[in-house]
Amino acid sequence: MPRTKRRVLVRPNRRACPGWVQELAALVVRDPGGRGIAQLLLDGQLVVAEELYAAGSLLAGDPGEIILVTGFPVLTEDGPRPETDGPPGAVLLGATLCELGWQVTIATDTLHVDTVRAIVGAVGAKGVSVRECTAEDVSPPWSLRPSAEATPTRVLIAVERPGPAYRTAPEREGSSADPVFDEVVPAEHRGQLHGFRGNIITPYCAPLHEWFLSRRGDGVTTVGVGDGGNEVGFGRIPWRVIHTTIDGRTGGLIACSIPTDHLIVAGVSNWGAYALGLCAVRLADRVSAARWITPAADETAVRAAVAAGGVDGVTARPEALVDGLPPEVHAEFVAGARRAVGLD
Repeated sequence: MPRTKRRVLVRPNRRACPGWVQELAALVVRDPGGRGIAQLLLDGQLVVAEELYAAGSLLAGDPGEIILVTGFPVLTEDGPRPETDGPPGAVLLGATLCELGWQVTIATDTLHVDTVRAIVGAVGAKGVSVRECTAEDVSPPWSLRPSAEATPTRVLIAVERPGPAYRTAPEREGSSADPVFDEVVPAEHRGQLHGFRGNIITPYCAPLHEWFLSRRGDGVTTVGVGDGGNEVGFGRIPWRVIHTTIDGRTGGLIACSIPTDHLIVAGVSNWGAYALGLCAVRLADRVSAARWITPAADETAVRAAVAAGGVDGVTARPEALVDGLPPEVHAEFVAGARRAVGLD
């Protein structure tokens, strides 16, 4: 059986991150769920400030078209339900980017589309388009077409979107297959999408993660935002690192194999999306666009998600929590993030 080769991304030369970016990143990687994010970043040699700065600089530049992919199923006694982490972040980030001049579409599957639309309506993000996708949607639904003069800038962003586990043993240093992979990832789990507890959720998701693979070579920049190792983008971090730092029982089982050009690792995925939006606003010097990312907007978005059928990912209950954390914790983060970028 052939071994899975981890895609190696060449990091661009980056200027030293401004102090405010480093302050923002320090807030983003706070780990209220105790998932071991600090060790994950250290062992994975990923610097969130650099990732934020690079992705934020792109989004602050000449706008084109962005597709945001979100929606993570939570298995409950009543069947799969949308999670409250992901759609609020995607919608408020999308509204911010619309104000920066981007054409924004949020793509999600049937399970999550009503939740996303409810949030769009609740916060008044009229410029954000929502598209319901199925297994037949094999490529991103780009609207802008290249012209004789220019090709539009295209960015594909995953916000708390599950990605597939490794199908074959990843290579370690020295090009040898990781010897513990076969013990950690049973055959029936390989290539599957997983919840944080290791349950298979593939049947409830359109294969939108494949867009992040098929875009290679077509000039699209990809960004992943996640908090648990099982989301699109975590292929940037070696499988062994996720296995040893994200919950010893499930880290290696659920580790996503798909990398992105930029990866924003956050304590809560909504936080990562908000930080990315605020970073772009500061770099673009467009303070007015930050009106979409406030404590009040976050709470409105989360409550709209619950009213539309969403549940908390930790409790699996329809309550206004995100990752088990109450609104005041998220309000504190958003307020701190706004101060970090000099808005309040």
